[in-house]
Amino acid sequence: MDAEYIDSVPFLIGAAAESVYTQLKGLLQGKEAEERCHIASELYRQAGFGTLDFSSLSKDGGKLVTKKSHTKRCGFPVFRSLEANLI
Repeated sequence: MDAEYIDSVPFLIGAAAESVYTQLKGLLQGKEAEERCHIASELYRQAGFGTLDFSSLSKDGGKLVTKKSHTKRCGFPVFRSLEANLI
């Protein structure tokens, strides 16, 4: 149980985002852009969040938007960090 005087939520979210980022970075490293997008989409789908549409991304970057609130809160830092590396 958390101490009442410590706001641990930011620490937990940050730790989760960093952990997932590190794992995804290792998983996607050395793969072509199309394969990286496919893997990211499959992981997202298998987690029960639906599908990701990468059509808005290009070599120059872009923005990938999802309507899933859980992912927006917890996963967004991960996808934002990987955004430049996906394409």
